Order: sequence, then structure tokens, then C-alpha cells
Amino acid sequence: MRLKVEDLKGELKVMKKELEEKEYSLQFMENLNRTLVLKERRSNGELQAAHKEAIIGLESVASNRMTIGIKTMGEVDHKPFEDACLKKFCSREREEKAAELCSLWQEKVHDANWHPFKKETIDGKQIVRAH
Repeated sequence: MRLKVEDLKGELKVMKKELEEKEYSLQFMENLNRTLVLKERRSNGELQAAHKEAIIGLESVASNRMTIGIKTMGEVDHKPFEDACLKKFCSREREEKAAELCSLWQEKVHDANWHPFKKETIDGKQIVRAH
């Protein structure tokens, strides 16, 4: 009987030790989760702010006369270029100039170093300008 009690006490100590380790691990995971949630919220806030800035920048640059569309991600729509060249050039030059302009913008879209907007700080205010 005495051996059984001693064995049970030993098992209880081992179980307590395992429980402490599990509690520590759980606390660590909860802290890590909180940290990741905070980072995700911060990143989401930054993304929302950048999205708003991009919309404002595009609205300020774009007008009823000027629309450059993106057909699929990374592919410039040629129709607005053709429409603009239809108004400015004769029929011989129109297609060539539209293709030239469309190619130029397509190159810019594919260039990872090209940024259509530039952030400037003037008198303590951040302003987004088109290049």
C-alpha cells in the first residue's frame, strides 16, 4: 500500500510539472497571438490609409478627359489611348501613336521601380503628387 501511495505521489509530481509546462506554453502562445493580432491591425490600418491615398491621388490626376484603364492586372487597356489619339492625330498617325503610347505605359506598369505617385511633405502636410 505504501509503495502505491509513493508511486501515486511521484506520478502527481510529474503531472504537476507537465501542467506547469503546458500553462507556460499556453501563456506564450496567447502573448504571441496578441502580438500578431496587433501587427495585423496596424498593417491593415496602413493598407487602408494607402488605399485612400491612392484613390485621392487618382481622383486628383484623372479627369473626364483622361482615363487610363487596366484590363487585367499589369495589362494596360489600349482603348483610351486610341480614343485620345483619334481626337489629336490624322488617321495615318493615330494607330501608330496610340500603340506607341500604350507600349510606353505598359513598360511603366511592368517597371517595379516606377511609382506613379510621390509623397511630399510641405509645411508639415503630406501631399501625394503624380509624377
